Amino acid sequence: MIADTGQGIRAALAGVPEYQERVTDDCTAIRLALEKNVTATGDVNRGIGLWVASEVIRLNEGELLILSQEGGLKIDNHGTQDVTDHFWPGTLVVIEFRTDRPIDATSVYDSGDFPDDDYFGF
Repeated sequence: MIADTGQGIRAALAGVPEYQERVTDDCTAIRLALEKNVTATGDVNRGIGLWVASEVIRLNEGELLILSQEGGLKIDNHGTQDVTDHFWPGTLVVIEFRTDRPIDATSVYDSGDFPDDDYFGF
């Protein structure tokens, strides 16, 4: 679990002109943040953390819960569902891996287009 009590995903992405029209609510902002290379910083070496986490969870058939302010998403083997009955003042990310399935992060990195092949040291 990773948690903070910052401004939340929607507020962070709303500060980026190219995302302003897409972040209409907290659930939509979280969906956007799960896309590869979406970042509020503009740094090309950022914006992959939540994407990698969601891909690893998808391959592992585990669960990912992200709450940010008044919205959230739950990703599991049933798909992706909006969560609107919880509140977190900032962002909360909970990852649950299945221990009976392998976790191969290298396959996730191999599937992406990253700035430098040696960047992650695999």
